[in-house]
Amino acid sequence: MKLSIRFSCLWLGLIFQSYCVAAESFKLNGFVAQGITQAKGSNFVTDDGDVSLKLTEVGVNSTYRINPSFRVAGQAVYLEGGNRFSDGFRVDYLFLEWQLLNSPDWQLKTHIGRNKNYHWLYSSTRDVPHTRPSIVLPQSLYFDVFRDVALGVDGLVLIAQTHNELGEWDINFSYGNSRMSEEQKKKLLGSNASGK
Repeated sequence: MKLSIRFSCLWLGLIFQSYCVAAESFKLNGFVAQGITQAKGSNFVTDDGDVSLKLTEVGVNSTYRINPSFRVAGQAVYLEGGNRFSDGFRVDYLFLEWQLLNSPDWQLKTHIGRNKNYHWLYSSTRDVPHTRPSIVLPQSLYFDVFRDVALGVDGLVLIAQTHNELGEWDINFSYGNSRMSEEQKKKLLGSNASGK
């Protein structure tokens, strides 16, 4: 990616980072992260081992409350991650939330659309740069080739939350499909074949 485009993305990200519209029913936030890395004698991030700026993340997320029962939320990001995953824009999540029950003891809601995945280790927060301890997470646990698969699922999520004498409980049930490219399928099948 050309340097001028990278700086334009960073500039836009800084604007969104510092600008937050928080009306009663509409909220808009953003973030930007730029990493720099070098791993000599390695193909980590780049294949040549030179100093690299190919660790760019720019994101915009928003939520709009239609009424007390319905809300729409979404996040779009631009990612450049070197050889870890495909560069470009993507929608991390975009769903309609329906509040089915809201009492002092129980809250029950459902999300329909592209939802955050709560089933992998820290998968629900790996899309937000300031929640991570470093610019690149340990690849033994967070294999970046499968970032989009780990982050979300297209389908339905049912979320129940309760607070009682036993503590706070969150129960999540999701059903759907994760987005997986043909390249990811080949890598997954290749790793399974080599493990046999």
